[in-house]
Amino acid sequence: MREHLRWDVLKPSTRWCWPDGPPEVRLPGGSLGALALALVAADGAALSYTRWGYVLRWSDLPPRQEHEEAVRAIREYKLTYQYQNRTAMEADDQRTPPGPFVKVAALCREDQGADPSDVDKTKMRDAIWRLLDEAGAVLGAMG
Repeated sequence: MREHLRWDVLKPSTRWCWPDGPPEVRLPGGSLGALALALVAADGAALSYTRWGYVLRWSDLPPRQEHEEAVRAIREYKLTYQYQNRTAMEADDQRTPPGPFVKVAALCREDQGADPSDVDKTKMRDAIWRLLDEAGAVLGAMG
């Protein structure tokens, strides 16, 4: 798994897109980093990867007891299969869609305001980036 913060240098484009998102992420071939950053502020998003459709949702879970002093919540991101584009699918292609894919980000205790801190935004972006990268690798291997 890549942990480098300059991820777009390692992977400058993605087949993921957010058709209803900002203009720079509506089409495949854009920046995975820009898509992940745009999704930080989203509360649910319908995403596409070639012929596959997925929904990204998040929920906040309470931290484990041993982390309560430093962490206010664990944000769980879940990417769940929604549909397959039948026009792009071959007639004999009956593969089971992979997923759901899940990643988490620990949100800081001191950041309890309406807007997340820069640290939390970075953690959320990184979790979304990893989630989309992992799911994209699985979907890309399927063809």
